[in-house]
Amino acid sequence: MIFLKFSVSAGVFRAAVCLAAAALVPACAPTVRQAPAPILAANGLSQGTLHLTLQQGNDIFDDVNQISATAVTSDGEMFTGRVVQNIERTNSSSSDTIWDSSKKTKHGWSTQFRDGSDTSISYRSDAQAVLTGNRGRAMTCDFRLANPEAGIDGGGVGQCRISDGRQVPVQF
Repeated sequence: MIFLKFSVSAGVFRAAVCLAAAALVPACAPTVRQAPAPILAANGLSQGTLHLTLQQGNDIFDDVNQISATAVTSDGEMFTGRVVQNIERTNSSSSDTIWDSSKKTKHGWSTQFRDGSDTSISYRSDAQAVLTGNRGRAMTCDFRLANPEAGIDGGGVGQCRISDGRQVPVQF
């Protein structure tokens, strides 16, 4: 008797669906979230708008953790980079004694053993980004994802900081 245990994350499941449906399923297209947000000076006054675009691939070669970001300020400065979602991989091993009623021998019931390990991946709700600007500035962002296994598809909130001191609260 063989026992198999599978743990499937939302990203892996989505990739399997995309593979099975080839390119015919619209769900295989990248997820794009756009988040217009106010740019705030240190004194709290508005200094324009930041248009943040987050894109997460949804094909068999892209994991939920593969997120790119582009941000454009209202005065035309562009920032680009990657968002890194924190994940935890857990390995566990187990050894179980299994009574298999279908394997009766002359001397009684047969005992079989299962020995193996399981790998589990859990996606955390926190994600960070460092974006490089086309005018020599940088922007760092800290995000909290509402549904970590879905990546940006599940929405979230965050705070970005431009290297000149401006702050950008973000909701996507």
